[in-house]
Amino acid sequence: MVSRLADRICVLARRLLEPPTAKLPALAHVLHFNTSLELSSSYDMPFLQRSLGLLPGLLAAASGLLLVGLTSALPPVLDLRPALLCASALASLGFVADLRRPAGRIRRALTGWLALALAGTALTAAYDLTLAYRTQEVSFDNGGVTLRGTLYLPPRTGRYPAVVLVHGAGRSPRGESRFYARAYARRGIAALAYDKRGSGESSGSLADATYQELGNDAAQAVERLRRHPEVDPQRVGLRGLSEGEWTGTIAALKAQAAFLVIVSGAATTPAEQVTYETAARVRQAGYGEAAARRAGNLYRQISAFQRQGEGREALNRQLEQARSEPWFETAWYLEPSVPEYSRVLQLPWFAGWRARMDFDALPLLAELRCPVLVQEGGIDPKMDGPAALERMRRALEGGGNHAFTGLLYPRATHNIIEWRLPWHLPPPWFAAHYLDDQLGWVALQVGVGRR
Repeated sequence: MVSRLADRICVLARRLLEPPTAKLPALAHVLHFNTSLELSSSYDMPFLQRSLGLLPGLLAAASGLLLVGLTSALPPVLDLRPALLCASALASLGFVADLRRPAGRIRRALTGWLALALAGTALTAAYDLTLAYRTQEVSFDNGGVTLRGTLYLPPRTGRYPAVVLVHGAGRSPRGESRFYARAYARRGIAALAYDKRGSGESSGSLADATYQELGNDAAQAVERLRRHPEVDPQRVGLRGLSEGEWTGTIAALKAQAAFLVIVSGAATTPAEQVTYETAARVRQAGYGEAAARRAGNLYRQISAFQRQGEGREALNRQLEQARSEPWFETAWYLEPSVPEYSRVLQLPWFAGWRARMDFDALPLLAELRCPVLVQEGGIDPKMDGPAALERMRRALEGGGNHAFTGLLYPRATHNIIEWRLPWHLPPPWFAAHYLDDQLGWVALQVGVGRR
């Protein structure tokens, strides 16, 4: 069926480039419809012919843009491979049809090279979509919560090391981790992307979940992989993104993981992380250090109110004074006023936040005995990346674990993203070598690629 479709497209492209007198009957035959249209003298057939002649070039340009997009940080949120497959395949067929036209030697050579290059691109995209890895649906339980996910496996059956991809903050269906799971599977490491509790096909509630519960979810994911016939139970680790520092550390300690990767971890409590971010937003907006410190202090007071419900009147007076300041709108987490504590207690998200806001993962890191990789951005607005690296290094070495690797990407923000175009114009890019560094480090820990 595919070959027949390709033949029809080639015939159609060739007929479109023929003289107008021979074109319309052939078009009617190829597309299987009859027409009784009468052409008027105003019908501009040469214009249509020229426009259709540009189509392979436009598709080739689109393929080039999609290839550039694949090198950016867009693929984790937008799978560009199907579009690349279609654009490059159609462009290649168009250039093949163009080879039938009389042309000079140089033009024919260039057209043939483009057709081959685009065909190779299409085949590579098709391979990556269908044969570069295998997937299996899995499920596991933690208490009364059922979690579901997709296990990505290398293409051949075997016994592989594996990694559990631990989520960042908020609702996180497995789709947010698929890009990374595919990357691990291509490297010979099985990877589990699962729906966070309360997301996708997983049951449970996220609003009131503690970090201990979320960490136990990830620990149960490790145990599920250890029971899989194609996973080596001694080589299962975790990779935690952002909030995954806190929950991933809990899981790594409980499950005695083979390794732990932390990306954009704060190495503070969540309340202190948001305090830092509040001040950093004001500072980066250009309002100066004094305004940044004031914003940070105001959020610190909000955190104190959230813990005990005390000091509301004095806090609201300070917030009212700050509302007129030009920097106030840039301090994302500051509110114009705080309501009565009885109303705060009824907010659907508050119980979970109050249970998590003062959690500190550093004491747990000190108990870990597995190798740990930490990757931080140098200009992350959510945390002080260099300071976070140092705090985690001290915690691990203070506990006697010297198997620590810390990598700083100076121009990267949160999730190791760089905005290389002015004014943060898309697309963003991952910092150079970020994924290779991570995949290579994990491969080294689990022995993938050793001879």
